[in-house]
Amino acid sequence: MLLQAALMDKSISHQVLSVHRLVQAAVIRRIPSFERAKYLDAAIELLAPILVDMWSQDTNYELKTWTKQVWIQHERCLPHITNLVKQMKMHEIQTKRRQKLGELLISCVG
Repeated sequence: MLLQAALMDKSISHQVLSVHRLVQAAVIRRIPSFERAKYLDAAIELLAPILVDMWSQDTNYELKTWTKQVWIQHERCLPHITNLVKQMKMHEIQTKRRQKLGELLISCVG
């Protein structure tokens, strides 16, 4: 039904499922405020393995060599990270994954 109403789109070739912003907003509003942090933390955990560079003991941070594939991954994930931060602000959601969120944000500007 959501696919037919153009509120959801799926691309098998790119392995992507997109949900319209209005649907996302409606879902977030229906989640009790005390549970929103769990979903935020889950989203951070899903994105972190894809994007986070390796931490170095000596320099505190070390960037990977950015291959074409790494650039593509960042390009595809950046809108999701931007939306996470926007939703955190809008709904005043606190994460227990501050370190990982910080690493995600650093990886976006690297």
